[in-house]
Amino acid sequence: MDEPTGKAARELAGWESAAALRTSLKNWQNQSKAAETWLTRIAESLRASSRTYTSTEKGVEQQFSVLRTYG
Repeated sequence: MDEPTGKAARELAGWESAAALRTSLKNWQNQSKAAETWLTRIAESLRASSRTYTSTEKGVEQQFSVLRTYG
């Protein structure tokens, strides 16, 4: 996205369209970075949830294992 838009803006130097393309590109870059940050946070949350679930699952399994031994 960056290269074609940058090239188009350079080709249209002096035209209002060039400024609009640069503004559009900057907005795209900002939105892209925000989406990347958001997805990174979601991925981190999912990994943390997975670790917690696995830990809880193992704990419950151990507790039932003890009950089966005495039962």
